[in-house]
Amino acid sequence: MKPVSRQLWDRFQKYYSEYPTIGLALDLSRMNFPEDYFDSMEVTLQKEIAEMAALERGAITNSNEEQMVSRYWMRNPALAPTPELRAQIESTLQAIKDFAGKVHGGFIAGVDGPFENLLIIGHGRATLGVEFLAEALSNPAVDGLIPFFFDTTDPDGMERVLNQLGEDLGKTLCVVIATNDERETRNGMTGVRSASELDILAASDGRLARFPGDDWVSELLSVALQGFGTDELLRGGRYCDEITRVPDVKSNPAAQLFLIFYGIFNGTDQRKVAILPYKDRLSLFSRYLRPLAADLVEDESDQSPVIFIQTLRDQAAPPFFVEERVTAGDYLQASWLGKRQAAYENGQESVSLTLQSISPFELGALIALFDRALGFLRLSVNVNVNMGLTSKAKETATIATLDLQVRILAYLNGHGPSTIAEIGRVIGSSDLETIFWVCEHLAANPDRRIEKMPGTNPFEVTYGLSTIS
Repeated sequence: MKPVSRQLWDRFQKYYSEYPTIGLALDLSRMNFPEDYFDSMEVTLQKEIAEMAALERGAITNSNEEQMVSRYWMRNPALAPTPELRAQIESTLQAIKDFAGKVHGGFIAGVDGPFENLLIIGHGRATLGVEFLAEALSNPAVDGLIPFFFDTTDPDGMERVLNQLGEDLGKTLCVVIATNDERETRNGMTGVRSASELDILAASDGRLARFPGDDWVSELLSVALQGFGTDELLRGGRYCDEITRVPDVKSNPAAQLFLIFYGIFNGTDQRKVAILPYKDRLSLFSRYLRPLAADLVEDESDQSPVIFIQTLRDQAAPPFFVEERVTAGDYLQASWLGKRQAAYENGQESVSLTLQSISPFELGALIALFDRALGFLRLSVNVNVNMGLTSKAKETATIATLDLQVRILAYLNGHGPSTIAEIGRVIGSSDLETIFWVCEHLAANPDRRIEKMPGTNPFEVTYGLSTIS
């Protein structure tokens, strides 16, 4: 039997915590953990806090790649393990400010005048943070530069963005984020080059600036170019880091989230958690988190525990009323409370995270909070911190597919119409499924001049050179 209202209130008072220095509150009362759960996890928690402290001192986080974790130090360069690294971080932060200032002041301009737009060209995890911050902070009325994105290799998506930019492409600053998926990024760069006189494919072509390739650099650069305060973003993260280093679980919101995540993921069924913001500006937050914990974060479902995120401040402008004495913001909060109560009555667990408002400071704190909570979890139960496939595995499979396509095209250019099986046998590949999809794609695009001819079933059709010129 579920607790009656008074019991819920008593549990809420026990498991609701406020952290006013970072504008955040956390309510765990509607998660079904036993009363002694935090005490029983004390040894595990202190172990992960100690390991995290070692990472902040410069321990290697990825023995295969010999990488240290730099994002903690960019929020507070004084923590960097060497003077050289501290100087590099501080100089990078200053270079970002200087470059953004020159762009906003018109000292760095495009071929058609001062920059008005920002085109981010990148792929994967590095771009997700930029997109999340752009969506969360954007205000077209006051933005320095208006952001656009090439974040996949989809040519139709690129064409749509280029059409939006139209004749303003000459007033668009392109920021290229180098990632492990270099070919995806190259494709976006080539798309821009084919649509304009701009040439951004090589350093010798006159890049305006170069910055280190860390994720946090691209995030801060985009924030600065949009005209928001990078200092406040970093200050929010730094304040959150200070709170989330303390060993006391009640005083540490990251420790509390970690223990909730641990209980969700480390059970026999290894459940996942959904992130459900009740704020449009945070709509991309779940997508941003997914690469950090692909095994844990999923889309909303009626079975998974859910983390609700709400903000108390509705909007900067004066409110408007949708009913007598009811604003649109009131209705939004009532919708969240209604969803939360319905989830409880249906047996769905939930956590509620409350922000005072959406600002660079509070976004910095929010990012740092999940950064550390998921960091604890990664250290404890080895949650996948990449997308489902590793970047290296994906890159290898992509190259193999493109090589196979070259062989397919060479075969079709010298032979008559052939089935999938015939193509595979002659080119020496048993990967008939990939051959099928490559041929389907080639045949669907007339410019490739490959024609699909009917067969008795989808696998007996033949593919050959088109007879239509």
